[in-house]
Amino acid sequence: MNKQPFHPDMIAEQRRLLQQEIEKKEEDIKANLEDLFAPPPPGRNFFERAVQHAETIYNVVDGVLVSYKLIRGFNFFFKRGKRKSAKR
Repeated sequence: MNKQPFHPDMIAEQRRLLQQEIEKKEEDIKANLEDLFAPPPPGRNFFERAVQHAETIYNVVDGVLVSYKLIRGFNFFFKRGKRKSAKR
């Protein structure tokens, strides 16, 4: 079996290349996140703005209702049983 010797120079070069790749990937991820979470372009007229506000309100209400239902569902699993006190 031939083993490749690892030299400190080779390790340092490999580490530098990997660090460059990581930095490039981080920049790509940041660019994608900025595109995903950018606010929508403002509406051109009153009707489009009104529809955007209505959609936002609907999404907020829907999120609150779903959260409420989930919390109620999880409380079913975590309820403590009523402890019966011993009668004297």
